[in-house]
Amino acid sequence: GYTTRDLSQNPVAAWWQVTWQDNALDEAGYIVRFRYLLRGRPVSPYFLANKEAANTTSSIFSLREFPGLSPDYSLQFQVQAYKNNGARVETSTA
Repeated sequence: GYTTRDLSQNPVAAWWQVTWQDNALDEAGYIVRFRYLLRGRPVSPYFLANKEAANTTSSIFSLREFPGLSPDYSLQFQVQAYKNNGARVETSTA
């Protein structure tokens, strides 16, 4: 799993950091995806949020990158290691 952390005191321009453990042995990098939850239930597919290099353990986002986010909605992130050949290695969702 992984954790999120608010890096800002300003809720309008809040920055969030998603962190995870690098458990993959031979990844080329990580794909970070997100989906919207409405009162805890998924209401969208996963969308690409970012790609990170191998051996990375975090990714930073601004809430401005997530249109339509309101108090009733929350975000769920998925972190997936990948190899250069495109094969999926591991996925963690929380």
